[in-house]
Amino acid sequence: MTILEPTAVDQNPLANVVDLSNEETFGKSLFALALGRLRRDYLTLFALTVLLILIILSLLAPVISDVLDVSYRRIGLDNTFQKIGIQKHFLGTDDVGRDQFVRLLYGGRVSLGIAVSAALLSLVIGTSLGVIAGFYQGGRFRFVDDVMMWLIITLNSIPTFFLLLVITAMLSPSVGTLILILAFLSWTGTMRLVRGETLSQRGREYIVAASAIGASPLRIMFLHILPNIFSIIVVNLASDIGVLILVEAALSYLNLGVRPPTPSWGNMLTNAQTFFTKGVHLVICPGSLIVITVLCLFLVGDGVRDAFDPQAAKKVA
Repeated sequence: MTILEPTAVDQNPLANVVDLSNEETFGKSLFALALGRLRRDYLTLFALTVLLILIILSLLAPVISDVLDVSYRRIGLDNTFQKIGIQKHFLGTDDVGRDQFVRLLYGGRVSLGIAVSAALLSLVIGTSLGVIAGFYQGGRFRFVDDVMMWLIITLNSIPTFFLLLVITAMLSPSVGTLILILAFLSWTGTMRLVRGETLSQRGREYIVAASAIGASPLRIMFLHILPNIFSIIVVNLASDIGVLILVEAALSYLNLGVRPPTPSWGNMLTNAQTFFTKGVHLVICPGSLIVITVLCLFLVGDGVRDAFDPQAAKKVA
């Protein structure tokens, strides 16, 4: 009788799941594998680089304004509608002679600041409520999930943009007010997404094990479940920022956004439509920045989602 020698795969059943001979992937965490995938995703890296450049330039707007000796408020009626070219105002001037380049940088501070702040506030609210609602769904405290779902259904039954118009018309559309309004109206989507992911994680073995050793519900929710849905949260944050930039531009178009003379990409684009024939650059520049920023945000979100895909992460070399 011939006795078959056990192969390496038979001796270690884990070899069927993980390539033990691949030293670059074996023993690495999912986060490390995701970073490895991101380093090879050149489209996502390019989009992230563009976003970082826009953010840095916007943050350095006062410094750049001093270096160029121009101001986003300074009016020059003898130098209106200057075209794009190689001169002091190389992106031209607007209808009252203000430098277009510096106004775009300050507008980026406002538009990105509103969108990022509102998205982060919405993320904190939606994620916290979503984890709590998903964790207690069906248990002794299921009324918590019932109350939150009733609140979401009530808010979603009202057209969001209509509700946004009513609130902004009643309140003064300052930067702080816009952040609070946008965050208040955008957290429901995050909450429903996180709630669904929490429901899928709640019955996993690591949650059962944590409960068996006496971990508190707060510890399970925020130290065990939350890190495992991190990639979903990041993708949702990126898409929310892009959507909120567009919402701010739409509100400015309806004269319910940031009021001049404070510049934002939205009100710059809105004011420029009157002078399209005289200064087409006044429309192209802020419009292009809105499109590029939103596109890069969605590309980064897609790249992060793919990088944190557990099935794809196993293939990282």
